[in-house]
Order: sequence, then C-alpha cells, then structure tokens
Amino acid sequence: MANVIKLELILTGVAGVLVLIVMVVMPIDIIDFYENKETYAMVYQLNTQNENWELEYLSRWIYIGAPAVVGLIIMTLRIILKNNEMIRKMNWIFLFVLFASMIIGFFNWMKAGFDH
Repeated sequence: MANVIKLELILTGVAGVLVLIVMVVMPIDIIDFYENKETYAMVYQLNTQNENWELEYLSRWIYIGAPAVVGLIIMTLRIILKNNEMIRKMNWIFLFVLFASMIIGFFNWMKAGFDH
C-alpha cells in the first residue's frame, strides 16, 4: 500500500507541475494571439471569414484550461484531505485521463509528422 501512495504522490506532483505550466502558458499564448492574429490564423488554418473565427482558436484553450483547473482543485484537495477516499479516487481518475490524453496526443502529433 505504501508503494501505491508513493506512486500517487509522484504522479500527482508531475501532473501538478504540468498543469501549472499550462496555466502559465495559456494566458501568454492568448495575449500573443491578440497581438498577432494573422499569424495564428495561418498556422492553425482558421477561416477568418467566419464571424466567430477567434472563438475557434480560443475554444482550444477552453477545452484544455477547464479540465486543468478541475485537476488542480482535485490535486489540491488530495493533498489537504489525505484520508478522503472519494478525493483519492477522483485524483486517480484525473491522473489516468491526463496521462492517457497526453500519450494519445503525442502519438497523434507523431502521426502528423510533428506538425502543429
């Protein structure tokens, strides 16, 4: 049981660092997007003729940012409420979803030739 707790602690720490990096990079990228919309439109192949073309780009960060905030809350609660079984299960679910989505995302990126 002690090994599982150590594994969870290590995975939670790694996930916490990754989530915090995303939380720092997200506003920087959004600010850069508003300073240079044309470049982002070309790179992400956004149709600027659409009325809500900016939301198309920003929705990518919404789909990443919302789960990141939820995960950060779960990981924080896990550290504070060490003996809560429900929080422990939620933490494991978040860790599984996070690392599985990272692995799937990496393989999709690899199949695309490491292009955006």
